[in-house]
Amino acid sequence: MRRLIWPIVIFLLAVAILSGGVGWWAYGTALDRLSARGQTELSLAADRLQSYLQRFRQLSVVMADHPGLIALLREDSDQFVEAAEQVLLETADKTGSLEVFVVSADGLKVASSSGDAQPDDLHAAAYFRRAMNGALGTAQVYSARTNRRVFYSAAPIQQHGKPPVGAVVVVADIEAVETDW
Repeated sequence: MRRLIWPIVIFLLAVAILSGGVGWWAYGTALDRLSARGQTELSLAADRLQSYLQRFRQLSVVMADHPGLIALLREDSDQFVEAAEQVLLETADKTGSLEVFVVSADGLKVASSSGDAQPDDLHAAAYFRRAMNGALGTAQVYSARTNRRVFYSAAPIQQHGKPPVGAVVVVADIEAVETDW
């Protein structure tokens, strides 16, 4: 009987070691596949977010060429302000933007989709300064005024290579972007 116990113990030990090795290999393989899937999903999510925010960047660039907004900055008339605010409101409503507004070259808000052309001085805002240098300016900040995290995209309003006369700024609510996304 004693002779039979040792071969059985050795056999069971070999089976246990082999089973443990196979289990460890299967666990590692499963983790590798899970990691690869997670990386793929994260990459796709980042691409979706980038394309969603790109929509707001493109909107500011397209709106910067609007003749009514150019006229608003070139002329000083209430008629242009009302027309521009109507265009900005329609644009914000159609695109899901939190706000769309026009800023003069000196950094003062001239017209807004909210009808609230407060005398906000945006001259110090980095996204506005970049737009005044002729490039697309963007920023992601917490807005104390709206009590939300927002994404700003500012495009310069200029004609035929002249210096910018102002900027169109599109504001997107990051929480709404995350919800839709």
